[in-house]
Amino acid sequence: MFADLSGFEHIWDNLERIDMKYLREKLIRVSGILLSIILILELCFSCSYINVQAEETEEDSTFLPPKKVVSVVYDDSTSMRAFGGKLLDNWATANYAMQSLTALLGTRDELYITKMSEYTQSKEVDLSDKSHAINEIRNNVEWADGTYLEAVVVAMNKLKLQAKEETDENTQYWLVVITDGAFNECHSMATTAEKKRFLNDNLHEYVETVMPNGSNPQVIFMGISGALSPDEDQKKGIFLSFAPPIPI
Repeated sequence: MFADLSGFEHIWDNLERIDMKYLREKLIRVSGILLSIILILELCFSCSYINVQAEETEEDSTFLPPKKVVSVVYDDSTSMRAFGGKLLDNWATANYAMQSLTALLGTRDELYITKMSEYTQSKEVDLSDKSHAINEIRNNVEWADGTYLEAVVVAMNKLKLQAKEETDENTQYWLVVITDGAFNECHSMATTAEKKRFLNDNLHEYVETVMPNGSNPQVIFMGISGALSPDEDQKKGIFLSFAPPIPI
């Protein structure tokens, strides 16, 4: 089974402190994104299990899902909370999705996050203590002044670096991008077609990368509030998911 659902108890422990109407609205928004993540990951991993034999005895054989190394680009730019004179709650959608993804991953997996507010570095999320990890994501909300493609480069480089240290030939590599707008590098481009071509070229370059174990990284692009998105290409490993904007 892919999902380690035990981590969700750390999210539900905090429900009594949240206005239930507010929570219901936000969960409706994030459910589409989260469902997409689950379906995509389950689709890719449910038929790929490793036969692990303990002490080389058939009786001790167990089946485990392949290890996943996930590197997330997390947009915490100011447009996630306000745009065009309107207050938005896009930051909450992204934050809930990040909490849920953390809860879904197993302790064998690795999770790294590159925030726009700290786009030059990628930090590991400690999955051995999910309660602490989820609380850290929920409570540490910062704001960046832009949406930088460099954050995607840093996140991808983290995958490449971890791949060099990974000896398991079955390990899967995922790049997840959570954003609500066009990258700063696209602002000078005249047309939407030009911007999409720029994004497509960059992401296709990533999924065509061959990791040391012979696999290719997969990309999940989670667009919030009509974000400029690449073209979906599931055969090559580029998956899309969207959440609509809802003003506060």
